Amino acid sequence: AAQYRFERNGGFLLGGMLMLAGFSFLVAGFTRDQLFLLFGAWLLTSLRVAGQNGGWDLDWLGIELGYEAQRTVLRLTLIAHFLVSIGLFTTLFRHELQALRLRAPMRALLLFVLAITLPAWLLSAANALLVAWGCGVLTIVAISYSLYKVLRRFPGTIAYAYTLAWGIACAGLFGTMAYASGLFNTPPIFFNSQISAIASALIMAIALAEHVRSERRMRIFAQHSADDALKRLRENYEQMPVGMFSMRPDGLIIEYNPAFGAMFGLQPPSRYDGNAGWLQVIGRPDSELLAHKNVGDVTESEFTISDHEGRRRWLHVRGMHKANRIEAWVEDITARKESESRLQYLADHDTLTGLLNRRGFAKYLERAIAASRNVPACFAYVDLDRFKLVNDLFGHAAGDQILLQLTTRMREIIKPPHVPARVGGDEFVVILNGLDLRTATELCEKLRQQLGDLPYQYQDKAFSVAASIGLIRVQPGMTPGDAMTASDRACAEAKSVGGANVVAFDSSSTELTDYLDEIKLVAGMRERLPVENFFTLLQPIVSLSQPAGNLSYEVLIRMRDPHTGKVVPPGRFIGAAERNGMMSQIDRWVLRSTLEWLDDNPDHRDALGFCTVNLSGASLNDEKFLQDTIAYIREHRDAAERICFEITESVALYDLNTTRRFVDKIKSFGARLALDDFGAGYTSFSYLKELPGDIVKIDGSFIRDINLNPANYAITRAIVDLSRQIGMACIAEWVENSDIVRSLIDLKVDYAQGYALARPLERERLLTVRNGLALVQDPAVAALLTPHAALPLPAPARPVRIP
Repeated sequence: AAQYRFERNGGFLLGGMLMLAGFSFLVAGFTRDQLFLLFGAWLLTSLRVAGQNGGWDLDWLGIELGYEAQRTVLRLTLIAHFLVSIGLFTTLFRHELQALRLRAPMRALLLFVLAITLPAWLLSAANALLVAWGCGVLTIVAISYSLYKVLRRFPGTIAYAYTLAWGIACAGLFGTMAYASGLFNTPPIFFNSQISAIASALIMAIALAEHVRSERRMRIFAQHSADDALKRLRENYEQMPVGMFSMRPDGLIIEYNPAFGAMFGLQPPSRYDGNAGWLQVIGRPDSELLAHKNVGDVTESEFTISDHEGRRRWLHVRGMHKANRIEAWVEDITARKESESRLQYLADHDTLTGLLNRRGFAKYLERAIAASRNVPACFAYVDLDRFKLVNDLFGHAAGDQILLQLTTRMREIIKPPHVPARVGGDEFVVILNGLDLRTATELCEKLRQQLGDLPYQYQDKAFSVAASIGLIRVQPGMTPGDAMTASDRACAEAKSVGGANVVAFDSSSTELTDYLDEIKLVAGMRERLPVENFFTLLQPIVSLSQPAGNLSYEVLIRMRDPHTGKVVPPGRFIGAAERNGMMSQIDRWVLRSTLEWLDDNPDHRDALGFCTVNLSGASLNDEKFLQDTIAYIREHRDAAERICFEITESVALYDLNTTRRFVDKIKSFGARLALDDFGAGYTSFSYLKELPGDIVKIDGSFIRDINLNPANYAITRAIVDLSRQIGMACIAEWVENSDIVRSLIDLKVDYAQGYALARPLERERLLTVRNGLALVQDPAVAALLTPHAALPLPAPARPVRIP
């Protein structure tokens, strides 16, 4: 009877759980839901574990199992149960584990359990069983920890039900293990494997039912949301101001929204008969949209059409290619294109005259330069003479009216393919396409006459405005800036001969050749100051009262052409440096190299009277240069006492306060100041009063003709007398012959400099020379200076300071 009851109870358990497992497999088959498949497998493995532990699962398919077979089945059952438990847990809580970043560790645990149990079959049955139970404990700990994290972060009915089921299953498993290990004398009544299997299966089924209900609720909500979105999408489709449509790959339109119909004058969408084609609607081919494309490709195009009302319109079409249709939208961008066109016109044209401005003109000039190897072109720079007087005397309204009239006259001569532009207030440029220089010169002469022969009318006044025109031939390799500057030089040449002229520079013109050479020179200097090509010459400054006294000289910068090795004319490279903002670098190099050379030759330095170094206007107005200069003379204090800085009137008076501070600073280190080109400007005496100079260098224009022009003689005498009265020495420049030397001696000029005395010499040549008289080559000049050289002179250890 006891055996019968035992088998009956086991049969009830077996039948109930098998029915539940079968139902789960049936649901999984219908729904293709992996979760029910895992739940059915979990029920089966739970049933097998409960049967093994309860002792009533001792046969298989009617065949009684032996002891070893039972142990093997137990190992297989445990491993399968733990693996299915991991799979069921990770599937049921896949979203929660993903959010907690625990899904990957759980998958790794599954692989680990599988990997460690396969080799365990090589062990003895007892050891293999221990491995199986060890994997079980690891699985229980991992699932329990993850379940704890899920409960804390995502509490809910499913999580609570699963926790209860998992706890009951674990309690039954541990109760059975405790009984088997001898901790309990009798099998647990409540926490045995059979009761735990039934309870956990029922609660787990409740958890799955809640999961199904939750997912069904979410699907219903998603369906409602999708329906609402589809409704809103349809409303948006109907109300969208952009034309939207669908069509077949062959171009037949399937459907469209009201905006599309209104855009092309079609029937309302509700009355569309499905016979309209895309090419028929737009009235032009659109190969981009209808070309064969891969599914998912997106095409865009912009083009113009004439709509059903005959208006020209810009359209922007964008389409996406699907399996059997093209979904597209079309937007009328006519207003945007018109605005862009207006803005582009304003950006590229002068608002007053309607001609191209500098920005718009640059594009045409770049094209002309690029094509100049094959198509000749010339470039003209037109500058109006005396136009500024019109604005100054009669206002800008009068000036604007004259410019409008002038533009009209210019258009009568300059016609396509030639391109005129206004690049300044009274400055115009013209590209003369397809003309050689001779033909272009003739056309420019006609333009000059057209612009200047007849007066311009404004109200009751008539104005005469002439034009000076500079013309060059466009050459390959030029930049727009090069062309502008070269033609501007030609225009300046036209102005210099009285204005109202045309001056053309051809490829053989000295001016153009010099300019192109300057471009190359400046390009090299911009990359790096070529100090290895610089050198200095020293031109002696001879004392007329004591020619056998201390040697003095001026430092002159020179440059060798890096390609030919020839000396570049000073005016050429210095002028290029001044026009391109490089004089500060050159002045810095001259000063530093001079100071270093003097300190490298201390005997020569100590016997020296003074050494003049020129400062350009750019340098004197460069704060960084002034700071560097102070640093140099502070570093070379002994050499600084021999340095005399030369500055011109116009440079010094540009920023008098800055100049005065600089002069005071250099004088504190023993350096001196020479006022260069004195007498050439209108403010020379103010210049003399404002700056505490040591030397006045009389402008060479007075000295060169001193014996030919009585006024020059008188001015020189006045400057000498004035200098002596205020305690400054004076130097006469451009002394070219002995007659000038005689006159300077008569006027008691202190020093003289020029070819009559000595030409610029290399530095090493002067290392062995003690005075300027030894360098005089002209016997007549030497005879004039010899009586003064015979006067007894002191021989101080340091040179006497200039009075």
